Amino acid sequence: AGCDMLPDAEWLIVDEAHSLEDAFANVFCVDGSVGALLSDAVSLHREFPSTFPKTGLDPLREVFLTLKHLCQGRGVDDLVSLADMPGLAEAVVDALNQAVTPTPAASKRRASAAASTREAKRISAMARSLAVAIESARKGGAWAAAYLHWSPRREYPRLSVGKLWLDQELHYLWSVVAGRTALVSGTLYEEMPAYSCETARRALGVPLGCVVQMVPIHAGWQVE
Repeated sequence: AGCDMLPDAEWLIVDEAHSLEDAFANVFCVDGSVGALLSDAVSLHREFPSTFPKTGLDPLREVFLTLKHLCQGRGVDDLVSLADMPGLAEAVVDALNQAVTPTPAASKRRASAAASTREAKRISAMARSLAVAIESARKGGAWAAAYLHWSPRREYPRLSVGKLWLDQELHYLWSVVAGRTALVSGTLYEEMPAYSCETARRALGVPLGCVVQMVPIHAGWQVE
């Protein structure tokens, strides 16, 4: 399934292969600024003033202040797991859902038009992703999680929701989509005690029987 969406390549050459896991993680992640989500909600309510309740944004504004307070004093690379804050993830989901829930008296045509906007879709996507992470944690699973962190400019907190393990997706890539693949990187090998790329193989989900280790090549300028 899905192979028709990808080119039928005879060879797949992945340069800087050590960063492939991060690239996959970004694909399977929903990431967004809480400030941008609030801005989307404000724009949505401004465009459809009679469709949403006047107090529909209040929970989201309160959640925004709570999340911003949690980030105060933390570094750019610090992460806050929403699972460590009981009830917080649920409050964020409720606030996001309330921001895109029309009043009972709203016309179906206007409500449908509002739901089809980019702003509403972004808000709903984050709410659904957070709900999945909450359900995963409730069932004792560790395959999805939600984190809070500062934006690069340290102006707004950001939410990131995604999968913690990508073994299945990467294994599928090597065994189904890419029959013959070359992984190229200056950091795939380690000395333990002989040269090996076993750690990289495990991290990238490459099936054991598919790996052929080449002799590491060091360019002259690297040695010199």
